[in-house]
Amino acid sequence: MLKLLPLLLLLTACAGGGHCVRLPQTPAYCLRPPAETYGASQLVTASGRGFRELSLLQLEADGQRLSLAALSPLGQPLLSAGWDGRRWSASSPFGRRVSEQGPAMLALAQWLHLPEAAVLDGFGRAPAWWLHAADGQRRLMNGDQTLLIDAPTSKGRRVQLPSLGMTLEMEPLAITPDAEPQ
Repeated sequence: MLKLLPLLLLLTACAGGGHCVRLPQTPAYCLRPPAETYGASQLVTASGRGFRELSLLQLEADGQRLSLAALSPLGQPLLSAGWDGRRWSASSPFGRRVSEQGPAMLALAQWLHLPEAAVLDGFGRAPAWWLHAADGQRRLMNGDQTLLIDAPTSKGRRVQLPSLGMTLEMEPLAITPDAEPQ
C-alpha cells in the first residue's frame, strides 16, 4: 500500500468535506446522494507504473450513507471513508495525505456501482458519456474522447484508469460466518 500512496496522491478532492471530486484529466464529479442499497467485499489488486499492491475492500450503501473501508491483506486499516449525501468523512492511520483520497475512492465506487444515468448526473454539464462494446465492456468517456474508466460489467472486474496509469483487478469475496473452533 505504501508504494501505491504516491499514485493515490494524484487523486485530488475538494477540501473541507465538499461533495465534488476531481481525478486527473477528468471533469469534476459531484458525489451522488446515497439512494441505492448495495454491498460488496472485494480483493483488489492495484498495479501500474512499477507497483503492485493487494488490499481488501468493503463497500456498503444503505440508502442513507455510502461507506468504504480498505484493509491490508493482514487486516490493518488503510483507509475508511463515508458519504451521507451532504458531507464526506475519511480517516487513515497514514495521516491526512491518505485520508484526503477518501472522496476519490467513493467516486470510483459510485462509477462502478451506480446506474449509468446517476453517474452522468454527477458530472453535471460536463460532457461525459458511457460507451458500450459488444464484448460487455463499458467505458466512461470525457468530452474530448478521453477514456476516464474502462469498467466491464462482469462479477470479477479488471478496471483500467488510464489517466492514472493504473489497473484495478477486483474479485468478489464471499462473506461467511466465523467458523466454529474445532
